[in-house]
Amino acid sequence: MLRIMDPVNSDALLDEANRISAKCITDGSRRAYLSKIASFIDFMEEYKPYNLTSEFRDLPRRDHNSTRSGPFVKKEVIKLLNNVPPRCPIANWEALEVDDIRRWLIQLCPSNSARTLSKATYSSARSAIYHLYRMFGRVQPASFDNALETFFKGMKRQIAEQQSRGERPIKEGKDALTFGLYVEICKRLLLSGKPEDIFAHCYMVLSWNLICRASSTSTIQLHHLGWSGDALTILFAHLKNDRPGGRAAAAPASCLR
Repeated sequence: MLRIMDPVNSDALLDEANRISAKCITDGSRRAYLSKIASFIDFMEEYKPYNLTSEFRDLPRRDHNSTRSGPFVKKEVIKLLNNVPPRCPIANWEALEVDDIRRWLIQLCPSNSARTLSKATYSSARSAIYHLYRMFGRVQPASFDNALETFFKGMKRQIAEQQSRGERPIKEGKDALTFGLYVEICKRLLLSGKPEDIFAHCYMVLSWNLICRASSTSTIQLHHLGWSGDALTILFAHLKNDRPGGRAAAAPASCLR
């Protein structure tokens, strides 16, 4: 007997499926991607506005005296991207070319600019474009993947050459916390005697001994604790490089003796 599903229940199930699919990346990564996608849409509005659909036409502009030209208000673009249905076309996908993406990547930091961007920033921008396609149920053409892979290999080599010539700093990212500074911070937290500082000391010692991110330490619960001989073991549900939790759940992440 053919069963007809209630349309209301069907929509609810689809909403739940979309919510689960959205879990493929973290909230932090999603915010970073949307920010870069908004930058890409601004670029397209300036150079190929006909590639964008009508959903963007009435968005507020940064220049309040302009309603049809100029860069968009970023938060309004992000709000639209968050609310538009997944199957709603926001761009003329067939007219979008890989050279549009390469031009945008170069535009992020022009050669005549004193500002420099790290390799990680460019890689994040590439991931943002991939996420844009994924958001709207599209698949990047294979030719795009090949062209962008070649572009990024060249970009990384160019950055390395610039570093060797002293045109950009060799070191990227933050400095590591030295052991001496770690000990001094722990000592001052203990001597403070304030409840919040005692908690911060415990939090810091756990993070240091587990060699993990602060966000991972924040997920530790009582039922994650165990013992192996004379060692305290802590089991993580997932790690940044193991989001599904397959490897993390197989064995304790670290031990404290």
